[in-house]
Amino acid sequence: MRKIELILIILTIFAVSICASKDYYKVLGVSKDASNAEIKKAYRTLAVKHHPDKNPNDPKAEEKFVELGQAYDILGDEEKRKKYDTFGDESDRGSPGGGQGFGGFPGGGGFRSNFQQGDAFRVFEQFFGKGGNPFGGFGGGDGDGNPFGSFFGGGGRGGQRQPPNGGRQPRGGHPGGRRGGHPSPQSSGNPYEKVKNLIKFGKPEDLESKIGNKPEDIWMIEVYKGDESEQFVNELDNMAGKLRGMINVGVISSQDQSWSEYFKSNELKKFPSILFFPFERKKGDKPVVYEGERSIREISIAVHQQIPSKFVAGVRNGNIDKFLEEDEGGISLPSVLLFTDKPSPPPLYRAIAKTMHKSFKFGVVSSSQKEVISRYNIEKVPTILVFNADSTQTERYKEKEISFENIKRFLEKKGKEWKPSKRETDVEKLKLNEKLPMERMCGKNGICIALVLSNRDKETRSKTWTKLMNSIHPNENKFQSNWIIKGDSNKFLSQFPLEEDFGEARVLVFKPKRGKYSWSHPDNSQWKSFVQDILSGDIRWKNIS
Repeated sequence: MRKIELILIILTIFAVSICASKDYYKVLGVSKDASNAEIKKAYRTLAVKHHPDKNPNDPKAEEKFVELGQAYDILGDEEKRKKYDTFGDESDRGSPGGGQGFGGFPGGGGFRSNFQQGDAFRVFEQFFGKGGNPFGGFGGGDGDGNPFGSFFGGGGRGGQRQPPNGGRQPRGGHPGGRRGGHPSPQSSGNPYEKVKNLIKFGKPEDLESKIGNKPEDIWMIEVYKGDESEQFVNELDNMAGKLRGMINVGVISSQDQSWSEYFKSNELKKFPSILFFPFERKKGDKPVVYEGERSIREISIAVHQQIPSKFVAGVRNGNIDKFLEEDEGGISLPSVLLFTDKPSPPPLYRAIAKTMHKSFKFGVVSSSQKEVISRYNIEKVPTILVFNADSTQTERYKEKEISFENIKRFLEKKGKEWKPSKRETDVEKLKLNEKLPMERMCGKNGICIALVLSNRDKETRSKTWTKLMNSIHPNENKFQSNWIIKGDSNKFLSQFPLEEDFGEARVLVFKPKRGKYSWSHPDNSQWKSFVQDILSGDIRWKNIS
C-alpha cells in the first residue's frame, strides 16, 4: 500500500512539474502536433516581427525575441522536441535530480536550457543563414551578390553578443571539427606560411604595438597548431581579405615558445584557439576566447557579431525629420540612410558607420516604412541615400558593386563636398545665401532650383520640399537644390520679379551664367511637369534683373 502511495506522489509531482514548464508550442502559436514546416513558418514570421533592431524602444519585444529563439531551439530540433514533450522544460524551476538535465549532462530528465540573448541571435542567424554565403554582409552577399541582403546582418543592440552555441563547447568532440582541426592528406609543412591576407605576429610585443593603443580597432587572432587543413587556412585567409578595412585578422603559432607567458597570462590552454579583441576594449582587458565550432561559417558569424551597431539609428516614419535635423553641440553632420528589407543593419553597413561616424550620421530604414520610402522615391532595396548637413541636397550611391572600400570612397568624396555645418536659424542661413554669388549657389551644374516659401513653418517646408524632390527624381544630379524663406530674402529674390500672387510656395529655377530664370505655378501638383519642361527646354525663361 505504501508503495502505491509513493508512486502516486511521484506521479503527482511529475505532472505538476510538467504543467509548470514553459509551453513553447504556445509561444510559437502552433499546436502540439504541428509539423516541422509549420514550426519553421511560425518562427520565421514572429522572429522578424519581434527582432530587437526592428523594435529599438520596446524591451518587451526583446524578451519576446529571446523567448521565440528558445522555443524554436527546442521545437525545431527533433531530439530536443521529443525530450521536451516527455519531460517538459526546467529553465524556470529546479532540476529534479539537482543537476543540469538534458543534452548529455548529468542529473534530471527534463530540458534545462539556460537560454540567453546571445543564443536567441545565434538561432536567428543560423535559421536565416542556411544555404547562404557564410560571409553574408562582408561583401559576398547572400547568393545574388548583394551584401546588404544577407540575414547575417543581425547586429543586435550595439554591443558584442555571445559567440555561437552560447559559449558552449562545440559539437563533435575535437574543437576543430572536421574542417578546422585535421590536416588534409595532401598538406605538408605549415599551411599558414603561404597566406596573403592574415597578419602574422612573431612576438608578443608586435601584437601589443598593433592592438594596445587602438581600442577602436577590432581584431581576431587565430592561435594555430600548424596541422590545420589547407582548405581551412585558405578559407580563413579569404575571409580576412573580405574583412579588410572592417576587422583585422592575425595569426600566432602556438608552437612558438616566446608566446608561452602570453598564453599563460590569458589562461589559454587549448590549441588551436581564436581570440577576439572587441571594439572599445579597455587597457588591460583580456581577449575574448571564441568557444564555438571551428568552421568558417560559424567563425564568420562570430566575427560580424563583433561589429557594433551603436552608430546606426533606426529611422522610421515618425522620426525621419528629427534624425536629419539632429545635431551634436550645434554641429550638424551629413546623413546616410540605408533602405533595406532586412530586420537589422548588415555588418558591412555597421562597419562603414563605425569607421565614418565622425563625418556622417548613419540610419537604417526598413522597407515597411512606406511613408519614408515614398518620400524619397525608393524603388528598390537596398538603396543608400546621402544628405548634406542641411538636408537640402541628396545623392544616391550608384556603384554596381557594393563593397566596403567602394562605399567608403564614395562617402569620403561626399565628405569633402558636404562639410559639417553649424546649426543656425533659418534667417542666418538665408543671409548666408544672399552673400553667395549665384554661380557658387548653383555649383557645377549651372542650373539652380530653389523652393521658396512664404513662411518658415517646418511642416509646410518638409512637405513641399518632399514634393519638389519627388518632382526632380531621378534627375536630382542635374540641379543644385536649396530652399529660401521669402520674407527673409527679399533682396535676393528681387532679382526674379513675379507679377502674379505668390501663394504658399513656388519653385524658382535660374541659370546665373545665362542670366535666366522662371517661376513654377503655386499648385505643387504641376511641379513635376515644370521640371520636365526645364529638362526638355520647353520653359519660358525671363531675364534676371
